[in-house]
Amino acid sequence: MFNFKIVIILTNYSRYQFLPNCLRYYISKNIFLISIKNKFLFKILKKIFKKKIIFISCDKLLNENNFYDYNLWFNSELELYLDNKPINNKDLFVYKNPFFENEHIPVFPTRIVTHEVKKKSIVYFSEANIETSEEARQFWHKNKDYFLNNFHKINYIEFSNIQLPDYHQKNLPEYLKKLSFIKELKRFFRFEIVNLIHKNYNKDFILVGTSWQKYGIRSLKSNYSIKKKKELIKNNVCIDLGSQVGTMEMDFRTVDIIENGGILLQAKQKNSQELLEKYDYLNKFICNSKIELLDKLNFLIKSKECFTNQFKIISSYHKKKFEEKILNLKN
Repeated sequence: MFNFKIVIILTNYSRYQFLPNCLRYYISKNIFLISIKNKFLFKILKKIFKKKIIFISCDKLLNENNFYDYNLWFNSELELYLDNKPINNKDLFVYKNPFFENEHIPVFPTRIVTHEVKKKSIVYFSEANIETSEEARQFWHKNKDYFLNNFHKINYIEFSNIQLPDYHQKNLPEYLKKLSFIKELKRFFRFEIVNLIHKNYNKDFILVGTSWQKYGIRSLKSNYSIKKKKELIKNNVCIDLGSQVGTMEMDFRTVDIIENGGILLQAKQKNSQELLEKYDYLNKFICNSKIELLDKLNFLIKSKECFTNQFKIISSYHKKKFEEKILNLKN
C-alpha cells in the first residue's frame, strides 16, 4: 500500500523564524509537510481531517490534547522537568537523548548554497558559562586530556563510580542527573576548544557571544539578527561542537551552517561513524581530537575547493532519516 503522509505543524512567529526549512515546508512523492501560525485554522483542519493528516503542535501551543497528534518540544526533558511539564507518548523532541530512546524528529538541510572560493574566517556562535558543580569541575580536570583527544567519548561516560550532584534540589530522576552532568562537562569542553582556536587562529577567529568577554576572550556581542548570522556563516568555516543535551550529528545548528553557505567542521558525535563508514571522504568535516581540529581548520581555511557536492551528499543521507521518521508517525 502506498504510504503518503500529510503533516501540519502549528508554530508561532518567533519559533517559525528558527525552524529549519524541512520543518517549514517540505514536499516529496511520499510527504507533504507545512508549518502554519494560525491556531484557529489548525483546529478547523483537525476537526475536518483528523484521521487523514498528522497534526503537530510546537511547544504545547494548544492545551487541548484532542487538537493535535503530537507535541514537538524544542526544550530538553531536563528543562521540561524543572518547569513541571510532564512528558508523554505524544511528545516529540528535536534532539536525541543520550540515555534513553526518546521520540525525536531528525532534520536535514534542504537548500545547499554554493560556496565562493575566497579567504575564510573561522566562526563560532556560543555563550560561555563554566560555573558548575564541584563534582563536574573535578571530573573534568581529571579527565580533560582524555576528552580533548577523544571528542566523542564525552557521550560515553561510565557513571557507576561517579557521585552525581543533587541538581536543583528537585529530586531529579537519575537519567536527568546524568544529562545535567554531561551538560556541565560540555560547557568545559566548549571553553577549552574556544581557547584553543583563539590561541592558534586569533586573527581569523570570529567568536559570537557576549559572555565570553568576562573570561578575557575577545568576542562579538550576542546578535540575534538572522540576517547578520547568515552574513557571518556564508563562505566561512563554522564550528559545530554538538548539542549540550543531545547526541545528534545533524541538529538545527548544523542545518543552519549548511543551508547558509557555511563550511562545516563538527566535533565527532555518537552517530558520526555511520556516515563515515558510508562516505569516508567526508572525514574532512569531522574531527575527534584537538590535533585533528587544528589540522582540519588549517586545511579548510586555506582550501580552494568548493565543497557544495559533499554537503549535498550529507543532506541526502539525513533526508532519508527525516522521511523515515515522518512516514512512521501515526494519528
